[in-house]
Formats: sequence, structure tokens, C-alpha cells
Amino acid sequence: MTPPILSKIYEKIDDLTTEIEELQRQKYQLQGLYDFADFIETHNLIDNEIERLRLQLKEQQTSVGIRGDTDEEEH
Repeated sequence: MTPPILSKIYEKIDDLTTEIEELQRQKYQLQGLYDFADFIETHNLIDNEIERLRLQLKEQQTSVGIRGDTDEEEH
């Protein structure tokens, strides 16, 4: 191969290497965003479950309180 052709090949290799490095950097940034989005989604799911359990506990406490009053009246 002639020197100009080799020079173009090396230039193209350098360009492709630079492009690959940039794409890898973007990939890592996106992975970070996806990880953060997963964290937020998990956090929201946990919050929703906590709220559901609080409501369930409140309903059970109310139910026990009503039954307790009824039981006391019967005795």
C-alpha cells in the first residue's frame, strides 16, 4: 500500500476509535440515568406499599376498636 492510502486508513481508524470512545461514554451516562430511574421507580413502589399498609393497619385498628366496643357492651 502506498503511504497516502495507509495514512487514510490510520486516520479512519483514529476516527472510529474516537467515535467508539464517545459512544461508550454516552452508554455509561445512559446507564447511570437508567439506574437512577430504577431507583426512583423502586422508591415510589416502596412508598406506595407503605401507604397501602398504613391504610390497612388503620382499617384493622378501626375494625378492632368497633368490635371491642361491641364486645364490651355484650358483657
